[in-house]
Amino acid sequence: MLTSSSDIIDIRKFLVLVYPEYLFWEPEVLQLELEESKSVEYSDILWEKVQVVLTLQKTHNFYDDAAVFHKVLLVVNNILPSFGIYEYLEPEMIAVGLVEVDKFLDDLFEIDIPVKDLLDYEPSLFCAVCLIRAQFDVCPPFFFFCKDIFDSLNKTDTELESEVLSWMDRYNNKTTTQIPKGNKVLTVELTQHMMLGKFIEDKKASLHVT
Repeated sequence: MLTSSSDIIDIRKFLVLVYPEYLFWEPEVLQLELEESKSVEYSDILWEKVQVVLTLQKTHNFYDDAAVFHKVLLVVNNILPSFGIYEYLEPEMIAVGLVEVDKFLDDLFEIDIPVKDLLDYEPSLFCAVCLIRAQFDVCPPFFFFCKDIFDSLNKTDTELESEVLSWMDRYNNKTTTQIPKGNKVLTVELTQHMMLGKFIEDKKASLHVT
């Protein structure tokens, strides 16, 4: 029986057994089936885990999209994403989440490549930012996949600050004179703003908005 405590491996095995065509269904149809199933103790977090299974099987977004990466790790840590509230991840939560995704992919594909070695720039940047927010001065061995980014953020970088400040000027209506320079934690906050700015710019381009 599926419950909110079921892990993503058990959820996938259940879906394969009970709904063998689930990968081709519309999400709304699958959600309705699960809600009505007597073999499922339906809950919001369970549905989020089902969506994680679908994401990992059907898309590459976990590896290259920081927002998807963040949401997947929240869910595998049994945290229900909340609209409008940004849940920061502690480094140990990232580690637990990556291990769980590793187990899932190994069970699915029988691959022996750590998922952290497959991450593109945005998820790696996200991890580096989380390490610095947690006040790590040295990148831990588990996170060596983002060590270069961590090291570049873990010192004052005038070019980085200048680029991020330009994003903040455009999207937050703040002037550079309002923001002090040379602060490591501030640089992390500015990097997050830069990522938000890139997201907004990409969305505008996809919608043909000028």
